[in-house]
Amino acid sequence: MVTNGTGMSPTQTPNLESNNDAKKVKLEIQAAKPSRVLHLRGVPSDATESEIIQLGLPFGRMTNLVLAKKKNQALLEMADINTATTMANYYTEHKPQIRGRTIYIQFSNHEQLKTESSSQNAGAQAALQAAQQLMGSMEEPKVVLRVIIEHMMYPVTIDVLKQIFSRYGQVLRIVTFNKNNTFQALIEYSDPIAAQTAKVSLNSQNIYNGCCTLRIDFSKLTTLNVKYNNDKSRDYTNPNLPSGEGTLPMDAALSYGAAAAAAGAHGVFASPFAMPGLGTTLTAYGAAPPGAGMGALQAIPFNLAGMPTAMGPAGMRFPGQPHTGAVLLVSNLNEQVYSFATS
Repeated sequence: MVTNGTGMSPTQTPNLESNNDAKKVKLEIQAAKPSRVLHLRGVPSDATESEIIQLGLPFGRMTNLVLAKKKNQALLEMADINTATTMANYYTEHKPQIRGRTIYIQFSNHEQLKTESSSQNAGAQAALQAAQQLMGSMEEPKVVLRVIIEHMMYPVTIDVLKQIFSRYGQVLRIVTFNKNNTFQALIEYSDPIAAQTAKVSLNSQNIYNGCCTLRIDFSKLTTLNVKYNNDKSRDYTNPNLPSGEGTLPMDAALSYGAAAAAAGAHGVFASPFAMPGLGTTLTAYGAAPPGAGMGALQAIPFNLAGMPTAMGPAGMRFPGQPHTGAVLLVSNLNEQVYSFATS
């Protein structure tokens, strides 16, 4: 067997490097001057602020956070040195993980974090606020949000909801439904910090300019029981669920979704609910022509759903614009007659 000079095979080298890294961090913690600010290394580039907050939650109040995703690092400021020391010592012996990656924690050279209020730091502040509210609440932590969408002029799909709410943590399941003539959704997160952060950040925000307003509170449900993966419900932890009897395949031509919009391949299709503000008679609007894409609109600001503000959902053209597409959006259909739109 060829060895690397240490008596170990090449396949054992990563473990050796990992052990050396852990020993290095331990020595740095022992030698470093205790500080309220902790330095986290090995943070995944797709980690969220709420996942960092989750590590510090058991040890006490946190006062500031800086997440540098491109550098795979984070700085977490605790309320005092004692809580920071307790957290550093604990995670020296019990390595935490985020998304399967080991996180190494040591004292920072910073005695205090000074950050300016900006949009880049808004996510961190929302996560800290959510943690503070959770710590001060006597209620059982909740992970399921109930979302009501008001002033709904354009379709909102599960894909759009997943895109928006995943910015604040891992979304496990989504269920959508109509109740009292309003479109609603139940969204389950993997942890209560992510759910609280999303609630704080997104409540009263508009998905599209001037419409589709999010009204968010907590559901009494502790988890969602999803039986089918289709255009009304989705379990992201179990992608092998059936689509259900009578439901259209996710890639069928009559399904509507924002996923197809990014490629500009299909446009917008029939919505399963009435769309207020577009008139009381059957109304149809042209969608973006196949293959049009959105490359020409890169300079246009994007809204909450990630779509250019000059366009509606999935590349739909607003009323009054030229109708050059081959696909039509039809609204105000009688749901009892056109059952295909609600299947």
